[in-house]
Amino acid sequence: MKRISVVPNVKKDKGLVATAKLIDILLSFGKEVLIEEKLDYPNAQGVIKVNNDELAKADLLVVLGGDGTILE
Repeated sequence: MKRISVVPNVKKDKGLVATAKLIDILLSFGKEVLIEEKLDYPNAQGVIKVNNDELAKADLLVVLGGDGTILE
């Protein structure tokens, strides 16, 4: 798995603290991380902002929040 999409629930992960930790771990393993382009996340090498359609094309989708997060 090379490309991993991370979809956080911004209401539950205030300040994207858990999201940032997960992204740091994934980057340390040399993964490309895809996040939604409208997400307020700082630009970082290895983090690619994409639209929702592109998020679904990753090798793995990690949702931080629950069922409602991905349904939204």
